[in-house]
Amino acid sequence: MDRFLDSGSDDWGQLVMIGVFDCETTGLIKNTIRPLSKQPKITEIAFIRLDDDLKEIDRFESFFNVGEKLDEKITKITSITDEMLADAPQFGAKALFLQEFVEECDTIVAHNLAFDYQMLKFDFMRCDIVLAWPDLRCTLEATEHWHGYRLSQAALYEELFDKTFEGAHRAINDVEALVEIYVELKRRGEI
Repeated sequence: MDRFLDSGSDDWGQLVMIGVFDCETTGLIKNTIRPLSKQPKITEIAFIRLDDDLKEIDRFESFFNVGEKLDEKITKITSITDEMLADAPQFGAKALFLQEFVEECDTIVAHNLAFDYQMLKFDFMRCDIVLAWPDLRCTLEATEHWHGYRLSQAALYEELFDKTFEGAHRAINDVEALVEIYVELKRRGEI
């Protein structure tokens, strides 16, 4: 399943675009000297693009068939099952679209950007695509100075809005919450 919703015009002109994204994966990144074939793969990705007024322009979300059985621990964390991925496209089928989607952005935002950035890099490398990355912003790193340690996205959300974040570890839920976090951090001049 994938969805692409356009909430604006096809004529982008000089519009500034901010891409907020998250991905769910088959596991954690291995030591970087491990071969690409041993690194995890993206099972689900979600993007919401914002304009320079921080209003949603469009969004994209998709599952990816990774061609392997998911570890039970991953299914427990994400609630993503092998059945949910069975009829999904492989990453390569959406790679050129995603490349354009990312490269059209002026800024890319993620929570724990280093992880999500590396995961996208791995899957693009598997497709022989080198992405031209725009400006990168990480909400985790931008707020680390608050306590001297890194807050999970759920903890950061709760601290900013004094309410619990439900539905963590599903890409679109994480991105929708991350948009709220990013807008609030911009308002406070933190990012």
